[in-house]
Amino acid sequence: MMHGLASTKGEWFNFADKLAKEGYGYFAFDLRGHGESTKNKNGEIIDYRYFGQPGPGSKWELMITDVDSAVKYLTNKKGINKNRIGIMGASVGANLALIYSARHNFIPIVALLSPGWDYIGLNIESSIKEYGKRPMLIAASPGDEYAYKSSIIMEQIANKQGATVKFLSGKEKQHGVQMFDGVFEDLIISWIKDH
Repeated sequence: MMHGLASTKGEWFNFADKLAKEGYGYFAFDLRGHGESTKNKNGEIIDYRYFGQPGPGSKWELMITDVDSAVKYLTNKKGINKNRIGIMGASVGANLALIYSARHNFIPIVALLSPGWDYIGLNIESSIKEYGKRPMLIAASPGDEYAYKSSIIMEQIANKQGATVKFLSGKEKQHGVQMFDGVFEDLIISWIKDH
């Protein structure tokens, strides 16, 4: 589970508790430069507010390698079959989830809350095409115009490819995990059970 910009893994905890009650494991982590992920191997402070311009080779793009590290941790240290790891993300985390999943066909499902066509240089145009026919959940609120428009386009592309897409509409301007209202989470969990 990957959080949105300027947030932390804590935004997932209530949802994660619901997942655990249904018998699912979860792993939420702080993205590079956020929460508890603010020091590099040399002990130097890293902060997303000072990552500079987005683009190839940027610190923003390095967050994709952090997703890879999380998956390797789950498979190598925890012994989880990589084919049983679904990825979820909110906002920027949604873009990271899709980009990583598109590059790794073993990921069986992805759930995207408020994805955007391009957040901080993490453009999903090629990723939505590369993801193929695997199941995908997309959620966005109509009042969150950029994410909603991006999500509609993503759904159309995925449907043309023959993917199994579930679209959930949030309320008003809710973004990412703000769509969680006690019922919305249950819809996502129901989708996970089906896939």
